[in-house]
Amino acid sequence: MKELTKNLENRYRQIRANTIHDIYLLAVLITYIVSVPTIILSLYETSYKVFLSVLFFFVSVFFHCILIIIKKKVTNNEIRLKIYLAISLFYVLLISMISVNKYLTTSGTALFVFTVIVYLSMSKKHLTIQAIVSMALILFFSIRGVGHTIEFGLGYCFNIGGMFILLNFSLFKGIQMYQEFESIYQEQLKDIKAQNNELLTLNESYATAEEEIRVQYEELTRLNADNVYRLSHDNLTEALNWSGFAKVMEHTIKQQDYEPFRLVAFNIDNFRYINNSFGYQVGDIILKEIASQLINQKQQINYLTRTDGDTFVFTVDKNMTDEAVEKALKAVFMNIKIENVELQVKASIGIADSAKDIGITELVRNAEMVMQNVKEKDKGSLAVFEEVYYEKMQRHYKIFRMISDAVKNNEFYNVYQPKVYIDSLGIEGYEALVRWQSNELGTVYPSEFIEVAEQTGQIVEIGYVVLKNAMDFAKKAAAENEKIVISINISPKQLLDSSFMEMIKHYIDITNVSSKNIAFEITETAYIENMIQAKEVLEEIRELGISIYLDDFGTGYSSLSYLYNLPIQVLKIDKAFVDIVRNSSEAKELLKSILILSKGMHFVSIAEGVEELEQVEILKEYGCDMIQGYYFDKPLSEEDALNKVNYSYVK
Repeated sequence: MKELTKNLENRYRQIRANTIHDIYLLAVLITYIVSVPTIILSLYETSYKVFLSVLFFFVSVFFHCILIIIKKKVTNNEIRLKIYLAISLFYVLLISMISVNKYLTTSGTALFVFTVIVYLSMSKKHLTIQAIVSMALILFFSIRGVGHTIEFGLGYCFNIGGMFILLNFSLFKGIQMYQEFESIYQEQLKDIKAQNNELLTLNESYATAEEEIRVQYEELTRLNADNVYRLSHDNLTEALNWSGFAKVMEHTIKQQDYEPFRLVAFNIDNFRYINNSFGYQVGDIILKEIASQLINQKQQINYLTRTDGDTFVFTVDKNMTDEAVEKALKAVFMNIKIENVELQVKASIGIADSAKDIGITELVRNAEMVMQNVKEKDKGSLAVFEEVYYEKMQRHYKIFRMISDAVKNNEFYNVYQPKVYIDSLGIEGYEALVRWQSNELGTVYPSEFIEVAEQTGQIVEIGYVVLKNAMDFAKKAAAENEKIVISINISPKQLLDSSFMEMIKHYIDITNVSSKNIAFEITETAYIENMIQAKEVLEEIRELGISIYLDDFGTGYSSLSYLYNLPIQVLKIDKAFVDIVRNSSEAKELLKSILILSKGMHFVSIAEGVEELEQVEILKEYGCDMIQGYYFDKPLSEEDALNKVNYSYVK
């Protein structure tokens, strides 16, 4: 809009300059046109006056040509107007110098005055004043001229008067056109200025909006950068997430100057217990502290990611030894301090060495495979990947793939190990234990398939097969001995399965077994995972009249509050604990305390894994109620177990 206003003003100046030029040109043209009758009339006078009139005529023609040339050659309007004024002045001076007649000098002076007035204002008011003054001069000199000769007086009136009338008529028209144009110009300029003000207001609004957009853009840019960071980092620990870690590592492996490295995976031991004992907030603090300290060890640790829950993976230099890795992690765990909470954090560690032909996914799998094996066999220690682990994984995968079909093909069956009263040596009942005779793999040991099934969740499928078979057996055994109790192992996943209670009721209905002839064995992990839900389910089970055994007691993190709050009737002391009572006085005292506790809380006690007479004697001395183990019998087939429901051992 500013450019449009400027162009309009320039156009106005150009038209004004052209108008003034045309008026100058007209004035000179009229001057030398009216000189012609002056020349004719002067023939009555001397030849000298004829010469002056002719000279005046040619001078006017000359200046007329000069004006035309200036208009074509001089483009700057302001400079052109100044040249016009100078030429007019020079023209008047020249006419005055060559004219000896005062009347011609006077007419030239009048033309100059007229020119100056036009140049200065181009105003009708000034033109009117100039016309009145000029008319007075004409009348005055006409009277004077008549006083000399009639011919000269008439010639003067005809010359000057005619020129004056034509000039004023032309000038009035020119000024009228000029003022009309100026009026239009002022109106347009007013509209343009109004529009310009509107545009300025809009421009300010646009500028404000643009600033807001810029601020929003910067905020979006910041948010986008933050989102990019969040997409590649773990929200809790600020370590890389799997996506970010995989991209970084794949790029590292593909580089031409690739340097081998070691990949370390570790999982915090008993982290679920920490969460349930101290709360998830404490667990989150531990995870953040571990990540923070590892991230700060930039000289030793390159990239860190949290792959799952309490599992971390990081890379170290190829020359870093196993001992150095273990030492670095132990230092991290020792530095974890939380107010009012005493913690002893340990981890199971697996290491895999990189190779150019091994992708990051496979490398992490190898390290985590070793870590998991350490966790199962020797918690809190470290191992390095070897091919034997891969073979084991392949075996586990094959087992995983075949379990569902094995359930459908009835390849799983139960065996039953006797539970014997320590005083009478009579059989109180049996523990149902699952076995798998695979059509393809042959005998698959429980240590293999139960581990896989627990990890994959297939333990629920197997558990229901065991449950149904055990209830069928309990019905048959109760027909021979109505006091017989068949205990069935229930996995944590099975206990927390939404359809578990319905399935129990369904099996009781179809087998028509009495609930007093069955019992469920659970481990600590069953209620540590979800204490509230586990308690609700266990209470429903007790309402059905089914007894509940706490299995593997003494090896985990059993709390007295659990024993008090949960509907438990029987404590089963783990084999690992029983094994050491022969050689450890401390173990004997602890065993004695457990059995006293059991009696005090009115629990029945069962010791598992009893294999030697010495163990039987110690357990009997300390008041254990029942024993179970190879000392009496290995797990029996269903047929053999039915034959012994009323049997008493003599040893």
